[in-house]
Order: sequence, then structure tokens, then C-alpha cells
Amino acid sequence: MKNIVIPFIIAGAALLTAGCTKGFDEMNTPSTSLTKESLSPELLLGTSINKGTSAEYQRNYNLYDDMYAHYLSNCEPSFSSANYVYNDSWASCGWEEFYTERQKEYNDINDICGDQPSFTNMKAINDIWNCFLSERVTDRWGDVPYSGSSLGDAVAYASQEDIYKDLLKRLKKSCSAIGSSSESQFTPGTNDLLYKGNAEKWKKFGYSLMLRMAMRISNVDPEDAENYAKIAIAGGTMTSIDDVAKVKCDLSGNGYYDYYNYLIVEWRSSISDRNFMNYMRGGTPGYPRANTLDPRTSRWFLPGNDGYVGFRNGMASASYPTDFNWEDYACINYKENGYFYFVEGDGENSRLYYPVMNYAEVLFLKSEAALRGWGGDAENLYEEGIKASMEEVSEISGNTISDSEMQNYINGLPSWSAAASKEQKLKLIAVQKWIAVFPNSCEGWSEFRRTGYPDDLDYPEVSSSASVQDGNWIQRISYPFNEYSYNDSNIPEKYRKGSSSYTYREQYGVWWSLCGKDNTLPKDYVPQNKF
Repeated sequence: MKNIVIPFIIAGAALLTAGCTKGFDEMNTPSTSLTKESLSPELLLGTSINKGTSAEYQRNYNLYDDMYAHYLSNCEPSFSSANYVYNDSWASCGWEEFYTERQKEYNDINDICGDQPSFTNMKAINDIWNCFLSERVTDRWGDVPYSGSSLGDAVAYASQEDIYKDLLKRLKKSCSAIGSSSESQFTPGTNDLLYKGNAEKWKKFGYSLMLRMAMRISNVDPEDAENYAKIAIAGGTMTSIDDVAKVKCDLSGNGYYDYYNYLIVEWRSSISDRNFMNYMRGGTPGYPRANTLDPRTSRWFLPGNDGYVGFRNGMASASYPTDFNWEDYACINYKENGYFYFVEGDGENSRLYYPVMNYAEVLFLKSEAALRGWGGDAENLYEEGIKASMEEVSEISGNTISDSEMQNYINGLPSWSAAASKEQKLKLIAVQKWIAVFPNSCEGWSEFRRTGYPDDLDYPEVSSSASVQDGNWIQRISYPFNEYSYNDSNIPEKYRKGSSSYTYREQYGVWWSLCGKDNTLPKDYVPQNKF
């Protein structure tokens, strides 16, 4: 296993390092803090899972991914990330926390476990979780620091292609290494916030993550995509909604772990997106619902004064309606029968979760794999994905969606058999996946960038201060200013200060983007995926 790079910040300067060294421990451990020798690996894992999904949620995800996935709209005129303006104090949060905290926890767990056979499962679990976090980082930034450095050296960036290839190999190795949860194996127990130490469920999650990554590269590396998709499916992905990977909010009784009720209900800085609510109501051309609501709508949302309608995404402050009233728009359903029900300080009864991966996504991934000829019945898997989403929404909200409601919704969608091409069938899959993974905006935005679907989203009013040239869709997050100050020579040349691309650096595709690496996606694009 390669050492994993850890850029970290001391006294305002970026000191970059790899792996676990004595020098690192001495310099990065306050004298009053716990050392890794005094901790058990399950405590570090619990912290990594908790903070890896919850830390700085507003600045890390809400003000970027939630908007770019078109799940939520910003309704605070002074916030401009939805207008493609880069804000370093917001966007750098995810970068800094990953490299300064999550990577250290990963390395420390490996150090503690060593080569002891009883820690085989624990080390595999730790690696699967790190692969998940690493995938999120490279999907947002593209080429990033990944491995190989000595203390004090500037850190070279690895290409996203190389990172993906290594992550897929790591997932294969770790999933294969997991054995049964027998007494001979150390278990993280309740400190494992995803699966309570159930190694078999971690194996399913690992293979499901492998499948996600395999399908993400299907346009750019079909050979590896097919290979790893088949390995994942044969290895054993999630098999029911009982396998869903999610982290319950308010684990410590601290209300700030309630990410959406604070951001939306109390602070009223976000509200439902117009495009997403159009799909919920069935008002989107090509996806008629005969004026019948998607049955998930009332579980996910409460109607506003104007019903189940959302606010347009990416409106410039000068364009905000003078009579704007937050209560006119649909809000998340935080009531007792709602998907986002939350009781501060009472994690036992709360039903609010940070999403990691759900079973519906796995079924849609399998449906696309089948569409590409890699085994399975694409249409059946597509319909099962819709049902799995509704079953999960039913379970979490405590408000059952009946079988007849599910089938009525499916019957109202465009006919699978009438879709004349693979591209048209992919559109059906991709749009339903986009709906089903809500509110997992990291995946919603990534899949929009990868497939181009939905292809009818509102283009934002792009600011003159944006890092995207008006007329193009945003494709990545800018590297933090701190990297430009201390590691500029290792940033990919196209995105360095002074380059011709620097001003509009967020409009260029990552490796797997539909538009291609370093290319742009104009707002009037027509999706053309490769099969």
C-alpha cells in the first residue's frame, strides 16, 4: 500500500508530507492532545466517519454541491457560489480537513493495527472508508496530491486517472481481505457509525463503491470500467435498503450536527430548487406525470404557500424578486412524518442522516452496466432502483409508499421500450438516479457532470467575478489559495496563476467529465455519452 500524502498547515504555511513519520507525529501533535498510541483504532474511525460526512457542511457542501446538483437553491443574496464565484474560505474547508485530519486518522489507524492478523478486517474497513473520502476529493478538484513525499517537500499532484486506477485496486484488495466478523477479528462496534462493525456490510459497501467508480469512468476508460464493474457485481454489492450507508445526525446531542434544519428552516439561507420540484410535481416536459405528484414528494418536502414549487437556482442578487417570501416555496419535510425529521439532542428518535450511498444508486449503476452489455436486465434494474428509493424514503420517513403508488409512478414515466437508443435509455436511468440519490448532492452533481442529465436544468446568472466564463457549466472546484501560495509549482500547469486558463479555472472538466478533461461544457450542450 502506498503512503497517503498529508498536506497540512502550520502557522499559516503549508508544510506537505506523506505517510506516517516520527517527524510528522512530533510536529502535528499538540502537547496537550491525545496521541495515537493512547487511542484505539475504532475511536479514530468513528471520528473519521463523523467528521468526514458532517464537518463544515454548509461551507463544504451546501454552498457548492447542493446548488450545482440543483437540489437546493440559495436564497441569501450575499452568497454567490451558485453564481460560480469561488470563495476560498468556504471551498477550502473540504480540502484542508481531508488532508490535515482524515488522512492522519487513516494513517494512524494503519499504524496502530500494524500487521496483526486480528486487525485484518479493521484495516480493510479503514481503507474502504479512505477510498470513499479520496473519491470525493478527486471528483471535486480533479488532479490532487495523493502519495509519495518526504517531510517538508512540496507534494506533486497525481492525475485523476492514476488516482482512480489506484483506488479501484485498493478497493479490490480490501474487499477481498474482509473475512467474517468472527471473534478472532477486532471489531469497531458502535464506534463504526455506518455498520456497527459488520464487516460483511462493509464488504458490500466497498464493492458498491467500486461499481460507482467503475461506471463513472465508463466514458473515458470503458475497459477498466467493464472489468471493475463485473468484479464489483460478482463480489457482492448492496442487496437491500438494509445495506444503505448513512450517518445519523446529532450523534453528540449538539444541534449543529443537524445540517438541513439549521441551513434551511432556521437560517432560511436555502430552499428547494425549481428544477427538482418540477420533477417532483411531474411538470417537466418529457417526464409527464398527469399532474400526479411523485409519491416521495410529501415525504421529502412540505408545500409552500404556492405549493410544491422551488426557487430558481443561481439568481444574481440584483435579480432577486423584491417580494421574495421564503414561505412561498417548498421546504424540506422536518415534521414527524417527514424524511428530515429531527429532534435536537435525541438521536434515538431523529431520522436525519448524512448520505453516503443508498441501495437505489447501486441498482441504477447495475442498470447502466446492463445497458452497456455487462450483464443483467437493464429495464428491470431501472424499475427496481425506483422502487428501492421509494422503499427507503418510506422507511426513513415512517410514511409508507404503497406498491400501487410505486407502480403508478413507473407507469407514468416515458416508456422504456419507446426509447430508441442507448442514449435515450441512459437518460431515463440517469434522471431517476439523480432523483433517487437526493439529498446526496456530491453524487447528484458528479452524475450531472458525467452524463449531462438532467439536460433541462436552469443555467445560473453567472457573476462577472465568476471563475467560469458565462455560457459554460461549472465542472470543478478551484484549488485553495493556500496551494497557490505554497505549492503552485506542483499544481497542474493549466490551472496555475498566470496561465491563460486561471481566470476561468472552474469551467474545465475533470478526467471523467462528459465534456472531457480540461474542456468546457456549454450551456446549450447535447449529451453524447459513449457506448
